[in-house]
Amino acid sequence: MSNEEFEKRMEFIVEQQTLFIQQLREAQTQTERVVSQTGEIVARLANVTLEGFKGVNTKISALVDSQMRTEESLRNLTAVVDRYVSGGRNGKMRVPVRLGGGLPDGKVRIAFTSSSSQTGSDKPSSQQIQRRL
Repeated sequence: MSNEEFEKRMEFIVEQQTLFIQQLREAQTQTERVVSQTGEIVARLANVTLEGFKGVNTKISALVDSQMRTEESLRNLTAVVDRYVSGGRNGKMRVPVRLGGGLPDGKVRIAFTSSSSQTGSDKPSSQQIQRRL
């Protein structure tokens, strides 16, 4: 191999190394950009997730409050019904009779009648005591 061929090969190798280093730097720059974008996306996702959990926690708290009010209302209704059923008048037990569907405000009207005055009819007489719960 002559000196001239050796120098041409060395020049070619140096050019290839220079090209390789340039491509490597470009790839590194692109990788840094992708890593930066990925970090931004992860941060946004974390913020959105946190806000979503705040909304869910608010809804769960409202549901818990509603459940507690429902349980209290049910305890009150149970106490009222127990009082009327076990109270009785003139020694006769009073039996609750539901009067039709629910009222517009979501409450139910119940009438209490003596067990001896029940005639098998679902309609209470005008003498029966009605209490709106």
